[in-house]
Amino acid sequence: DSSPLVGLRYLLTRRTLLFLVGSFAAATLATGLANATLPRFLEDELGLGAGAYGFGFAALATGLALGKASVGLTRVGNHGGRWIGCALVLMAGCFCLLGLAEHAPTALVFLGAIGFVDGTTDVVFDTIVQNEADPRHYGSVFGVSTAVYTATMMAAVAVAPAANDVLASDAIILGVSVFLVVAGVLAFFGIPTRRPTARGEARIVAPASTAGS
Repeated sequence: DSSPLVGLRYLLTRRTLLFLVGSFAAATLATGLANATLPRFLEDELGLGAGAYGFGFAALATGLALGKASVGLTRVGNHGGRWIGCALVLMAGCFCLLGLAEHAPTALVFLGAIGFVDGTTDVVFDTIVQNEADPRHYGSVFGVSTAVYTATMMAAVAVAPAANDVLASDAIILGVSVFLVVAGVLAFFGIPTRRPTARGEARIVAPASTAGS
């Protein structure tokens, strides 16, 4: 089926993938709003000056790289959905601490922690999709999910100016944690733990074993 809607139709029939994409969409909405608020928070509230945005994203990027690398050194196994749920709630806690921070270096440490946790969820997301989706639908599933995340990110960026006119930057960052808790609950309860079967294990290792062929 070459229909552009094939990926969406497939997602709607797969509970695990639907909850996975839904939880990430909620998380992307939250982080998009936080990212658009960071320059004001870091520069005005914490006094990092004109380079505040660069310092903040450097901390996020460092954490992101370390988080992705850490997943590469471990085995995701059958509990990816549970980890994503816990990770999103952990990110909510980090955002709360960031919103309460009054010391710039401490805030950068919290941003690095947020990036680290986010990096792990990125890799686990791809792993779950490859475990749960029919290989014939990989392209459509990844395409639809990317479109959803991009749309929610842009929606958050569009809303950010109005939110920043009404609320203090630290209040916005604290509010972001609510979206992340909702996303974490969706992932934790909506994505079932996979039973360890021979077939499941084979599907987990198959991409690595065929990467060089």
